[in-house]
Amino acid sequence: MENKIALITGVTGQDGSFLAELLIEKGYEVHGIFRHSSVAVRHRISHLEDVPHFHLHFADMCDPIALARVISQVKPTEIYNLASYSDYENSFQNPISVMETDGIGIMRILQSLGIFGLQKSCRVFNACSSEIYDKSSVTKANNDILINPSSPLAASKLYSYEIVRDFRNSKGLYCCSGVLFPHESERNNSTSLFQSIIKSALAISRGNQNVIQVENLDDAYDWGYAKDYVECMWMMLQREKPEDCIIATKTMHTIRELCTIAFKKLGIDLIFKGMGSDEKGRDANTGDVLVEVKRDSERSHYSDNHKEQETLPGVLVGWNANTGFGQIVDIVINELKNIE
Repeated sequence: MENKIALITGVTGQDGSFLAELLIEKGYEVHGIFRHSSVAVRHRISHLEDVPHFHLHFADMCDPIALARVISQVKPTEIYNLASYSDYENSFQNPISVMETDGIGIMRILQSLGIFGLQKSCRVFNACSSEIYDKSSVTKANNDILINPSSPLAASKLYSYEIVRDFRNSKGLYCCSGVLFPHESERNNSTSLFQSIIKSALAISRGNQNVIQVENLDDAYDWGYAKDYVECMWMMLQREKPEDCIIATKTMHTIRELCTIAFKKLGIDLIFKGMGSDEKGRDANTGDVLVEVKRDSERSHYSDNHKEQETLPGVLVGWNANTGFGQIVDIVINELKNIE
């Protein structure tokens, strides 16, 4: 195999750590970029820091000089841009920083390839997000998913998607975006809905919490396993021609299903009774209410003024999500049990 050198932005994150492991196993020399503020969360990659072919670099997606310096020194053959803000609410508080990191950052990377003569030798993967789609069309699990970002984070991701497509079409660069649907793992310590429900179910099973309150039990999501998804990222850069792809399992799971499976794995059988906001999940043995719909919840209403994309990317042919939904729940529960 030719000497392959990978550069990963956001290497301390869930996806970055799994990807670094995968590429090291495949014989790559792996370089990771992380911010000074991420020093305290290097636990996901601490086991890699003594590996001979793994190197870390301080840089920030908001600092074009530092970013260019690392690219010029490393001279990567593959770049995986995974650096990102992931907090929906926080993106409204820091919209400029979010755009600098999630949107403009990838443009700086692509410009650097031309500056340092790497435009023919380096391939680039950009992590986009299903947040760019209209949420109501996604949760209905139909085939008419529409572009309609509803936060600075989502708008920044859409910008990155369009910039990558523009550099590919106008400059001839090998660059592509993977539109990532929600994906979880034992390394995700975020406050995502998936993580929150499982943490609450575990707390209830231990007697430390009484009930889980949710917005809507019928809301459905496509949840995958992060370790599977980084394999898809790698596969996308191994193809002859670059092409944007959706990275998803193509299977939707409701909040009701997630609650049922999580409690079942903790030894509690749930029975759901009622309709709409009156529906409750009760312990089949005790009758105690463990899951209920928030009385004061205000469901978001999405505009009907959608911008439809001419051609939505498809799921990568030849790749399948190997880890089932129940397995993901198992993995996360077992990790939470070990750290608490």
